[in-house]
Amino acid sequence: MKKKRFLNFFILMLLIIFSAISYGKTKVLSIYANPMSRIYTSLGKGKLLLSRRNEFDKEIKFVAKVGEVTVKHEYVEWNEKTFSLYPVGTGFTIKPQKNVVYSFMGIIPEGIPQARLVITYKGKQKVVTLDWGMDDGEELDHYDVYF
Repeated sequence: MKKKRFLNFFILMLLIIFSAISYGKTKVLSIYANPMSRIYTSLGKGKLLLSRRNEFDKEIKFVAKVGEVTVKHEYVEWNEKTFSLYPVGTGFTIKPQKNVVYSFMGIIPEGIPQARLVITYKGKQKVVTLDWGMDDGEELDHYDVYF
C-alpha cells in the first residue's frame, strides 16, 4: 500500500516538474532528418523547396505548428578567426502554412555544418544548425523548436 502511494506521489511530482518546464513555451516548428524513423516516413513527400545539389544530399522535412512563423535556410561557412559560422548564401525563405509538410535537400554532416535554419516567430529569432546532432540514429525522431 505504501509502495503504491509513493509511486503515485512520485509520478505526480514528475508531471508537475515537466509541466513547469514547458509552461509558457510554444512549439513553433518540428524538423525531421532521420529517414529511418516512423514519423519521417509517415509524413510522406513534402513540398520541395530546395533541390539536390549532389549525391550525398537527403531530404530534410519540417512542419510549422503555428501560422506566424518564417523559416530561412542559409548556407554557412566556418570562420577560423572568430570561431563561428557565417552565412554565405540563402537557399530559401518561406512563411509555411500550419501543419503542411515542407522539405529540402541537404546534408547533415558529422563535422562542420554547411547550413542552418533561421526561425522567426513574433519578432524573435532562433537558429538551428543542421548538423549531426539532429540525425542521431533511431533515437532522435525529430527536433522541435520552441519560443
